[in-house]
Amino acid sequence: MHVFTKAGLGEAPFKFEELIDLGDRSGTCDLCGQKRLRLQCVIKSSDGKQFVVGSSCVEKSCDYKTASEVRKALQERNVKIKQAKVQEFSESLSGSALEEWLEGMPHPYQNRAKEGKTYLDQIKFCINHEGLDNLIRTINSIKKRFNARK
Repeated sequence: MHVFTKAGLGEAPFKFEELIDLGDRSGTCDLCGQKRLRLQCVIKSSDGKQFVVGSSCVEKSCDYKTASEVRKALQERNVKIKQAKVQEFSESLSGSALEEWLEGMPHPYQNRAKEGKTYLDQIKFCINHEGLDNLIRTINSIKKRFNARK
C-alpha cells in the first residue's frame, strides 16, 4: 500500500499537479507534518483528493515519474529566480555608484584592458553571454567587493 494511501490522503496512483512557492515558511506537509515549508507540492490522488507535501516527501514517496516532474518544477523555479536576480542587477546598474566603480576598474583580461576596456565592459559581456550559475557567482562576487571597498 502506498504511503499516501496509508496516511489517508487518497488512492493510488498519485499525480503531481504543481509546485507552490508560498514566499514565506508558512506551509505544512500533509504526510509527515513538517512545518515551516516554503515550497509545497500539490498532489492529486486517483479518487480526486488533493493535498500538499514537501519536496522531500515527494522524493521519498512517489514513483520515478512524479519525482522527476517535481525536480523539473524545482529547476524551472530556480532558473526564474536567477533570471530575476540578473534582471534586477542589470536594471540597478545604470547610473549607479557600482556602475561608476566598475567603469573605473580595468578589464580583468590584460589584452582587453590595453584596448581601454573596463570591468563594466566585462560585466555587460557576461550578462549577455554567461550561463546563469556563473553569472550569479560573478554578480555576488562583484557586490561583495564593491561593498567591502569602504
